[in-house]
Amino acid sequence: LAGQVRQAEAGVVAARVAVSDHVIAAPVGGGIAEKKVDVGEVVSPGQGLFRLVSDDTVHFNALVPEEKVRFVSVGMPVAVNVDALPARAFAGRVLEVLPAADLRSRTFTVKVGIPNPGNQLREGMFARGQIVTQRNRRSLRVPADAVVTREQKSLVVRIEGANTAVPVPVELGSARGGSVEILSGALVAGDRVVTEGATEIEASQPVNIITEEGARHLEMIGRFDPAQPPARLLAEMWVAQGVMVGISLHGPTADWVQIQPLWPLLRQGFVLGDVARARDAAGPDYFHPSGQFALTLPAGWDIAEEMADGALLTEMGHLAQFQITFQEMDHRPTARDLEAAVFGALGDLPEQEGFIELAREEVSAYARLARFESVTAEEGIYRTELQAFANGNHLFSTSFSAPPHFWDTFAPAYELLMASLQLPAPAPPDEATQDADPIAGVMVGPTLFYRARGGSLWVSAPIHNYRTRNLEDLTAAVQLFDAADKLIVAESWRLQQRVLPAGATTYLTMRLTPEDYPLDEASYALVKVVDATDTQQPALAPWGYMGGAAEVNAQGDVAMRLTMRNASNETRNRIYLTALLYDAAGNLSFARAETMNLRRNVGPGERVELEMIIWGPFGGVFGFDAVGEVPQ
Repeated sequence: LAGQVRQAEAGVVAARVAVSDHVIAAPVGGGIAEKKVDVGEVVSPGQGLFRLVSDDTVHFNALVPEEKVRFVSVGMPVAVNVDALPARAFAGRVLEVLPAADLRSRTFTVKVGIPNPGNQLREGMFARGQIVTQRNRRSLRVPADAVVTREQKSLVVRIEGANTAVPVPVELGSARGGSVEILSGALVAGDRVVTEGATEIEASQPVNIITEEGARHLEMIGRFDPAQPPARLLAEMWVAQGVMVGISLHGPTADWVQIQPLWPLLRQGFVLGDVARARDAAGPDYFHPSGQFALTLPAGWDIAEEMADGALLTEMGHLAQFQITFQEMDHRPTARDLEAAVFGALGDLPEQEGFIELAREEVSAYARLARFESVTAEEGIYRTELQAFANGNHLFSTSFSAPPHFWDTFAPAYELLMASLQLPAPAPPDEATQDADPIAGVMVGPTLFYRARGGSLWVSAPIHNYRTRNLEDLTAAVQLFDAADKLIVAESWRLQQRVLPAGATTYLTMRLTPEDYPLDEASYALVKVVDATDTQQPALAPWGYMGGAAEVNAQGDVAMRLTMRNASNETRNRIYLTALLYDAAGNLSFARAETMNLRRNVGPGERVELEMIIWGPFGGVFGFDAVGEVPQ
């Protein structure tokens, strides 16, 4: 009988295990939005059974225009209004900015997470959101630790007169990077405020705050025991880049036994912050009125002068300064334009006594750099670095100066200024401008050229259609100049593909021979779009690039084998094929395009193997790509 009982108990346990194995638990709390199987249906491992929607947090997909998306970053606050719930606004944050735009609407999708504790928000509701992407650099801001809440009111404790604490009611705005915007209240720029212990300070309480270069001192008088006389304490904190990097505690020797226990309490709350990460999270805090650039101001720096075409920044001690300017050109800035902006800015400095050239670099096909030291009677020895780079048809120039013995001190600020610099992506012109100017919004990218074996000279340049309309019959002028800016080559090029869609890019390629032109004298090339025609023809489905291989042969030629797929619904026998070569930094180093007649008809969805030679000499291939279009 005992054996039968044990056998029955084992059977119960086995049944419970079997039941538990058939229980499917949801990975998150929420509700079932879609049931994909029915009761009694046989399912397979990995098959979806239900689509769940989490109730705690919902996601809102916002569509942001391409000219605005550069100012959006993960973590930014979003105010969301839902049409079905007009009486309430919801607070969310940016979770992700998708990297690719919708070519038809020219918008980017931004995913926003919204807490939904009351389960008021449901899947499919229509919503609108506002993302605060910038603030006025002249708006009043205080450290977040300076704001206290009493009786449901926001206060900032201001230090007045003989170091007396005065709580001031304020209305708060945006919070970013450890500071809070003050929208209204009796605070003005330059007011001293309490950031440590503000919650414990009462009105009219005396406070002694002393500031010194690079340090903050807090002096206190108090008792450790009611029976003892008052004791004087001094906490000293060193601050760099807005982050506390050192701390010490001082007091009378006779009272050290009572003072010493404070030391571990102070160190317990001491955290060395990551300045770079905090800056990246905060984003730029200065936006030029032109909209041509934005950047982050390093701690202790401010705008000294704001010009229509740039800005001058200085640090508080006026030892270092940074200037950025821009100018619009009628073409993409060439190598000669970049060199003139950098080396031409030197003027007659190289002839003056005490001038030392430290560096002269071709940073890339798109940028130039010069670094030097010079001596003036007024300022002594200064080191300066000049840079010039292109963004669309705008040429940007920057200048950073500091005494050589302080260069390393200010180098992090310079790195922050350059790393945080944001330049806008070109935006489509308005409809009236497109009506009046057939090439408005058509921009030429960097013009590249090299001399191949046999003396031929190859020129290439990307041409971007930023218009909202498709184009045909596009014509560009290709010009070569010698070192004295004398024109030695003038040729024209016509669009080789049937239609250049709105938002798309085509690649100009041209081969020039020494029999026709004095190519040995060529110093730089210039490509300008001179004409184009809007067309109602629809954009044709391009060829899909499926993969390939590239190798450099003994002569330095790049031999490419490319697999292309007919992505249209038609049979095709011709292709306008462009092979793109990239350097080690990921920049386009050359584009070679050619119209090819295929050996057979290629049906919809079928693939074809193609070969292309880019004549050298090339030292190597760091990266490559291919684009296939429908030719004329």
